[in-house]
Amino acid sequence: MSAQLVTITFNTRQTARMVDFYRALGAELHPDTVNKGGAVHRGVLANIELVLHSIAKPGDGAGTTNVSIRFELVGIQQIFDRIRALPGADIMMDLESMPTGRVFIALDPDGHAIEVFEPFPADHDSE
Repeated sequence: MSAQLVTITFNTRQTARMVDFYRALGAELHPDTVNKGGAVHRGVLANIELVLHSIAKPGDGAGTTNVSIRFELVGIQQIFDRIRALPGADIMMDLESMPTGRVFIALDPDGHAIEVFEPFPADHDSE
């Protein structure tokens, strides 16, 4: 049995900006509530559950580490264009071709490094 990433949860004080960012990546997020901790937005992106948990008070979520996350998605040019068009977008690496596909890296509004990768088709000529 192999391990599989099922859920990514971000604690954020910038809920609206985070929702806009992940919707631009293609996630369909919907508001929800949890028994403890208040409001969240839940959805799916690249077959992974995505949860954005609103943190209201300074100090909530202290010590939470930033995580670099890689999403494998189709339509990378359109995704890159949507992310780049967001106000305050922080692109760490422009869209580039690699031997196995195309990739770019952007920071989401909370500073998480998000790598977006689209593999070339199996019959792609790398020259």
